[in-house]
Amino acid sequence: MFDSTRNWINENSAAATVVVVAILMTALAMMLWRGTPRSRSAAEAWFYDATAGQLFTASAAELPPIVSPDGNEAVRAHYYSCGPCTAQGRFLGFYEKLSPETKKALAAKREVMMFFSGPIKGRFYSADAKSWHEDGSDQAERIKATPHTRCPDQTAHSCLPQDEAIQPGS
Repeated sequence: MFDSTRNWINENSAAATVVVVAILMTALAMMLWRGTPRSRSAAEAWFYDATAGQLFTASAAELPPIVSPDGNEAVRAHYYSCGPCTAQGRFLGFYEKLSPETKKALAAKREVMMFFSGPIKGRFYSADAKSWHEDGSDQAERIKATPHTRCPDQTAHSCLPQDEAIQPGS
């Protein structure tokens, strides 16, 4: 069976190329048509209002900072765990926010964040929600690496919100 398929491809290389290109273009068109996966908008993330000292959840599609339920600025809080993501096992990794200009630019081009993993100018990280360091700086890289140093025998993994509340900084 494989020999006959290989022979057909060798004898009809132009047709085989057209078929492969058509499949790739169909796949690309489907990805562009679908856009951002719907499940992302339903997911929640942790946010922290430093003024009120309150941790709360909001849509993960929101770009930080957002307005908290108390009307204050709230930044994204990244929680991690060395094992199961339980109230007792989770710990604060770091906080994240964007400059107003970067937030506006990324809101217009959401897919950029899905595919770009490098430093983004105007994205900031903090260990205490007070002192902020721009993405790509040595300080920001240390802050982002900190959660992974808390799990000596395993890899720290990100924890998403669950029904039970946890206290910031725990």
